[in-house]
Amino acid sequence: GNMSEINQARWIWIDTDEDTKDIMCYFRKELREIENVSQIEINITATGRYKLYANANFMGTGPCPAVAERYYYDTYILSGKDIE
Repeated sequence: GNMSEINQARWIWIDTDEDTKDIMCYFRKELREIENVSQIEINITATGRYKLYANANFMGTGPCPAVAERYYYDTYILSGKDIE
């Protein structure tokens, strides 16, 4: 992705001043019901690994390879039972 998209991202991470190297985290984000929406685009990246689920349905794993100077992300389009 380009840097303007990355700078506007809503990052999810733990709130700590401790060293977070080599830790595993479980994140959960609840999306409120959005009327008249047939699909949602999710762009996701990680410095390690991730598994993405939507409503208990496995969507994918990643990330694309990345380096500190450049973030790459995977895109998932969720629709139907995944956003109900």
